[in-house]
Amino acid sequence: MNNLKIITSTSRLGRKGISVANWITAIAQQTGRFQVELLDLAVINLPFLDEPNHPRLQQYQHEHTKRWSASIDEADAFINVLSEYNFGFPAPIKNA
Repeated sequence: MNNLKIITSTSRLGRKGISVANWITAIAQQTGRFQVELLDLAVINLPFLDEPNHPRLQQYQHEHTKRWSASIDEADAFINVLSEYNFGFPAPIKNA
């Protein structure tokens, strides 16, 4: 069974994206075709820019980054639930 990660990009109070992410997660689970995990960046709460090396090197020093990287590495597919912020996508998803 393929691993599908659904990532919600919003972390502000009163956010609406989590409702959409929960809805998509439920639909994906109902198909029975995927092992689905919702990754809520508000809950994961990755600190901004706290790794000294570029992410492409995968030389992580912090456990929270290592856990995030492992979760991402095990995925076969992603759905990003993105909000619009100042005509772009929000900082938490850029940071992740």
